[in-house]
Amino acid sequence: MRKIFLLVISFILGTLTSCKTQPLSTEFPFIDSSETSTAEVKSIIQTPIPSLTLEPPRVLTICMGQEPTSLFYYADQTLAAQNIYQAIYDGPIDFINYKPVPVIFERIPSLDNGDVTLQPVSVLEGEEIVDDLGNLVLLEEGVRYRPSGCLSSECAVNYTGESSVMMDEVHVDYHLIPGLKWSDGMPLNAQDSVFSYRIAKEMFQPSSWNQLNFARSYIALDDRTVEWVGIPGFQGVRPATFFFTPLPEHIFGTLSIESLRSSELAARMPLGWGAYKINEWVQGDHITLDRNPLYFRASEGLPVYDYLVYRFVRNADQALKALDIGECDIVDPTVELDSTSKSLISMEEQGELSLAYFIGTSWEQISFDISPLSPQQIAFFGNPEVRRAFNMCIDRDALISKFEVPVDVLLDTYVPRNHPLALSGVENSKYSPEDANATLNSIGWIDHDNNPDTPRRATRVPGIPDGTDFVVTYLVPDDQNQIDVAERIAKMVSSCGIEIQVKALPWEQLLAVGPDGVVFGRKFDLAQFAWASTIEPPCMLYESDEIPGPYPDYLKGWGGGNATGFSNKRYDMACMKARNTLEGLPVYKEYHHTAQEIFAEEVPAIPLYLNFRIVAAKAGLCGLDREQYGSALFTNLEEFDDGEQCKE
Repeated sequence: MRKIFLLVISFILGTLTSCKTQPLSTEFPFIDSSETSTAEVKSIIQTPIPSLTLEPPRVLTICMGQEPTSLFYYADQTLAAQNIYQAIYDGPIDFINYKPVPVIFERIPSLDNGDVTLQPVSVLEGEEIVDDLGNLVLLEEGVRYRPSGCLSSECAVNYTGESSVMMDEVHVDYHLIPGLKWSDGMPLNAQDSVFSYRIAKEMFQPSSWNQLNFARSYIALDDRTVEWVGIPGFQGVRPATFFFTPLPEHIFGTLSIESLRSSELAARMPLGWGAYKINEWVQGDHITLDRNPLYFRASEGLPVYDYLVYRFVRNADQALKALDIGECDIVDPTVELDSTSKSLISMEEQGELSLAYFIGTSWEQISFDISPLSPQQIAFFGNPEVRRAFNMCIDRDALISKFEVPVDVLLDTYVPRNHPLALSGVENSKYSPEDANATLNSIGWIDHDNNPDTPRRATRVPGIPDGTDFVVTYLVPDDQNQIDVAERIAKMVSSCGIEIQVKALPWEQLLAVGPDGVVFGRKFDLAQFAWASTIEPPCMLYESDEIPGPYPDYLKGWGGGNATGFSNKRYDMACMKARNTLEGLPVYKEYHHTAQEIFAEEVPAIPLYLNFRIVAAKAGLCGLDREQYGSALFTNLEEFDDGEQCKE
C-alpha cells in the first residue's frame, strides 16, 4: 500500500506546486487592468480570493485471497485473474444472471437481428463437414448430414456418393462500437480479435472449445466487424461465446507463442481498453491500477475512482480486519468468508458492512453408480425407482439452512432455477420420506426387523442378492464443509432404512481418471463432488458417449465424464439435438427442456445446490449487485461508488 500513498502525496504536492507557478486566469475571470479604473482595481484587490480546495485522489481497495500467476488472458482463468480482467478489459460480453449483455459491441449477434446467417455452400466428397450428430467428419458415402435449409435431424439425409452437395455454413458478425482504444492510445480494431483467435488456435488446438474446433475462418471484414464462419453442417453456434477477446497485435504481433508465454509485459503489464490500466505489480503484496483516461465511457465520468488497488491477504481474519479499519473497501470471493456467514449477516444488519453473493460458479451433486464396471459390484442404484426414493429422503431446505444465507441456491436439475433455459415445475426434488419408504417396500427393500435404526434388506429385488443389507459407501472430498453435508444427508436417509458410510478422500484420489480412479473408474456407490457451471446447460455430462471405460467399448475411453454410467437413448437424442441446434430457434429451448424432463425422471444424479461465495464491502458502497449468478462478479466495477453520490 505504500506505493498508493506515495501516489496520493505526489498528486497533492504536484497540485500545490502548480497553484504557485501557473496563472489563475483559467480559474478566475480577472479583469484586464488596461480597461479598469484605479478605484475598480482597489476594489478588486480588496476582494478576498477564495482558497483552493484540493480533492484528494479517490482510491478503491479490493482485498483478495489469491494472487494471479499471470494477467496474460490465455495464461490464467482463475477467479482471481478474472476479477482483475474486469478492470482492464471490460467485457467484451458480460453475462448477467446467465444472460449475455454487450459491452464493446453494438448488439449480441442473433438470427433476429441478422448478424447470424446461414449461407449455402457446395461441398465435395472427402471435404470436412459436421454430420447430423455434431461430429467433425469427412463427407463420404453413408454419412448422415443436413442439406442446405435443414435445421434439425428430422430432415437429415445420407450421402450417397454424388459429386457435390449443398450444405449451410453459419456466419456470425460482431460489430464493435466506435472509438475503442487500447490504454496506450492505439485504436482497438477487429484485427486485434483475429490476432487473439490465432494465438488461441496455436495454444489450445486440439481444444474443447467449439468456437475453435468448428471454425472454418475468423476474419476482420473491416476495422469494426469480425466474422466467425463455421464448418459446413455445424449449427451448435452460441454467438455470445464465439468472439475472441482482443489482444494488442501492435505490441505482441511479432512474438512467437513461446516468447508470448514468457513475456513479462504480457503477464504483468498487459494493455487493455477497460476502466483502469495497470501501474505496478508488487508480487505478494498488491497490484495498483490507474484510471484509464482513454476508457470508452470516460465521458460519463467513469470510472469513479482515480486508483484501484488489489491487495493480497493471507486469510479471512486479515481481510475482515483490513475492512474494519478502512484498509480494504471490498473483500472479494477469493477470500473464503463462508464459515463466517452468520456473524457477517449480523454485522450487515447493524449497518457495519454490506454483503453480496457470488452464486453458481459450480454446483454440488451426488452421483449414483448406476452401472458399475465390475459385474461383481452390487448396483444398489441401478433401478430409477430406488434413485427417486433416495432423492425424496433428502430435505434440501434443512440441508442448506446451515449456510444461513438469504439467497436461493437450490437446484432441481443440472440447470439453475433462474437460467433462461431452466425447466420449471420439477417435482422430483420434493421431500417425502413416507413416499420414499413406500416405494422401497414395493421394490423389495424390506424393513425385515421392524427396526427403523437398522438398514433395509433385499427380498427378491432384481439384480440384488437376497439378504443384502442396504448399506452403501458415500465418497466425498476431504473437505470439512463437504463432509458435514454428507453426514447430514446420511442422517436424513437413515430414516428411510438406508445406511450410509461416509468416506472422505483427497481430491486427486477421488476424481482421478479411470481405471485407477474410484469415481471415474466406476467403482463406487455414491459420490459427492462439484461440477463447474457453464453458460449452456451441461446435458452432455450424462450422455452415453461420455461414459468412461476401456476403448473401443467406450467412445471416450477413460476420458469420459459420465461416471454414473447412465445411458438413455431418449436423453441422448434430446441433448444431442439441443447441442446441435441454432440458438434462437424455438426448438432449441424445447430440446433442452426435454433433456431436463428425462433427467428429473431418471435421476442419474441428485443436484443439491449452487456453490456460492460471500463478498463483504464497507457500508455505503454502491454499485455492487447483491446477487450475481454464474458470471464474473465485478462486471460494473467502473460504476462502484460511495458517499453522498450513492444517494443521488
